[in-house]
Order: sequence, then structure tokens, then C-alpha cells
Amino acid sequence: MTEPNLPTKSSWRGRLYGFAFVTDLSRWLGIRRSVWFRTTAVLLFLLSLLLRLPLAVNLLVGGGMVGAWLIYWLAQRAGYVAFEVLHTAVAPEPTTTLRQEEKVSVRATGLFSVMARERYLLQKKADYWHYPLGEHAIMVEEAPGRYLYQFISAKRISHVKAGYLYLGEQRFPGLEIKYHTDWAPELVNEGSSYYVGGGLPDENLPHRTIYLTFHSHADWQRVWQTFVQ
Repeated sequence: MTEPNLPTKSSWRGRLYGFAFVTDLSRWLGIRRSVWFRTTAVLLFLLSLLLRLPLAVNLLVGGGMVGAWLIYWLAQRAGYVAFEVLHTAVAPEPTTTLRQEEKVSVRATGLFSVMARERYLLQKKADYWHYPLGEHAIMVEEAPGRYLYQFISAKRISHVKAGYLYLGEQRFPGLEIKYHTDWAPELVNEGSSYYVGGGLPDENLPHRTIYLTFHSHADWQRVWQTFVQ
């Protein structure tokens, strides 16, 4: 499959979201830079009102203030990444099929868990593999020597779409995976009955979206084929 010429909107969104992520992550004088940016936008708007500047100026400064807050809200809602789906793509038939429990090195973005703890991770090193009967496993390196996980049952997958993930100025071949999970902190207190056939129906399980990106075109195709076979 050749790379398409994708719309530039995802590239621009990726840059804006990447900027939001960096400023949300970094601090100045002990305060997140994103807070400085948004607070400055509010103060400039209030100052323009106090100085009784022309209406056009007030509207311009007010629009900048709303825009600054909106960018961070949209970025956080999207997980700081933009994903462009390849709507015309057809799942491949690779010459080399991914064997059961064969690990593939990937990058993972989304919510990952261990016991009662969950954390959003962005483009972290991970391993993907699959088991018989369509069970998929992802182990993500949260920090050196520390890992979070997600286990996905094929029957609980809403969709798997191929495309490109944008983060900042970079573009990565990837998969968007939406599913219901039984591996989440809010299910820890469901009791042992959940694991022996009781528990919540699938539609009441937490809904998740994760992204996997790949180091090679071949790995992208093989994992994609494994999810949809």
C-alpha cells in the first residue's frame, strides 16, 4: 500500500496538539506553561476591557482568549494526537502472518492499566502480541522497568481503522482501535464473580480508544491483518 497525499488539516492539528502537549508537560516557575498561556490570554482580554479599547480590538483579543482555551480543550479531548483514517484502505494479506504470541515492537497511545492504577501514555514503547481465539495484548513501558497493560478481546472491538497518527510535525503509520475493556481500575471491585462468568455485559464495560504506531510498513500490515482476520 502506497502512502496517500493526506489533507493538511491533520498536520496542522498535530502541530497544535503537539504544542499543547509540550506546554502541558513542561513548567516555568513551578507552574505548567499551558496555565501561563491561558492566564495571559485572559489577562490581556480583561486589560483591553479596562482600557476601553475599540470594540474590534476587544473582539480580537477575546477571540484569542477563547482560541487559547479551545486548543487545550480539544487537544486533551483528542489525547494530544490527530489521526487520519484511510477510508479507502483494505486490510492486507501479508506474505508473513504474525504467529501467536510473537511480539512486535510498537508505539502505543491511550489509557493503560495495572490493577487499580491507570494512566494516559503518549507514543510510548510497547510490545504487541496475540493469543488464540482473538485475544490481543499490549504491554507499554511507562518508565524504565515499569509497565502498564491493555488486553483486548476480539468480540469487544468496535472497530479497527488504519491511517496515520500526527503528533507535532511527525506522522506515523498506525491503527486506531476502539473497544470495550474488562481491564480497567473501575472494574477491580467487581469481585471474583466477574472473572468466572458473571459481571457486566459488554455494553456497560468501559469504552477505550488506543493507537498503535509502527516502525516499519511490514509490521503495520501484519498487526492490522491480525486484528481484522
